[in-house]
Amino acid sequence: MWPLVLILPLLALAPFFCTDAGPGWPSMVRDRFLLVLVWSGTVALTWLEPGLGLFAGVVLYHWRSPKGVGALVTVGAGIALFLAARALPGEWIPAVTWAIVIGVVVQVALALVQTLLAMAAGQNWHVVRESARGTVGNRVVLGCLCALALPLATIWWVAPLVVGLALTRSFSALVAAGVAAVVLVPSAWWIVGAVGALAWAGMQYRRPTPVAGMHSRVVLAALCWKQMRRAGWRTRLLGFGSGSFFRSSKWWMSNRQTTELFKHAHNDAVQGAFEWGVIGLGAVLLFAGTLFIRGGLGAPMTAALAAVAVNALFQFPLHLPHVLVPVLVLAGMIGR
Repeated sequence: MWPLVLILPLLALAPFFCTDAGPGWPSMVRDRFLLVLVWSGTVALTWLEPGLGLFAGVVLYHWRSPKGVGALVTVGAGIALFLAARALPGEWIPAVTWAIVIGVVVQVALALVQTLLAMAAGQNWHVVRESARGTVGNRVVLGCLCALALPLATIWWVAPLVVGLALTRSFSALVAAGVAAVVLVPSAWWIVGAVGALAWAGMQYRRPTPVAGMHSRVVLAALCWKQMRRAGWRTRLLGFGSGSFFRSSKWWMSNRQTTELFKHAHNDAVQGAFEWGVIGLGAVLLFAGTLFIRGGLGAPMTAALAAVAVNALFQFPLHLPHVLVPVLVLAGMIGR
């Protein structure tokens, strides 16, 4: 079946990429041949995973943009990782989830050491509270990883992950962990709500000032919406391409529409719609929805993906390889 799925799109698309067929047609056989292969693979992937294949097609549409090839290679590597995880034997799943949990626990231990060293050095409170970052470079990202690993952990590993959430003091990670807990145990929603409210109240004591507050996020979303509204329908549907948000952010800052330069929108849904359009965002939502339906409520891996999905509304975890890699592995194992 698979050879047939791959060969038929190749034969169907080949005439559209013929070379030296007249004015305006491309003359590089290599590029055309590679495009035929990639489009053929995209069609085959759409047959297997409609949402993921559609998103790959949108990325491929932008391959001529300044960062189009880099995005194509990155997305291609992610798809390969997803398919590899999808092919894993069922008996390997506990070992993979255990490895994810252990990796995050190690990061929490490093963050705890960093915090203690900062306190021992007599650093001020601002330095101490920003020291809990492990090797991921950011306390908020570490909080997201803790929220992801929490539903995957056995009872013995829950405590260090809760310590990690407390160290990072990230509101988005707290909300993500709460949603993951509700997805894992839906009947305990009222307990999760009560504990979450107490945790949120505790976070307010000397809470770190966020780099991008809610006001900045709203401003960035409004600027993205304004620029997309001025664009044509093709751009609205397919976006401006990879890296376009950062290029636009430079322009917004130079015109004093923002107070600082933002590389990310701190909301993957907003940035995804800006760079990949309505179709690209819809494809990702279709892919995520398919995974949640397959996993179902009460499944640890579904709860872990739900945590990252919620965090993506406040931060940009899907742009970070140390978050995206475990997400794609979990997605592949759910999609088996």
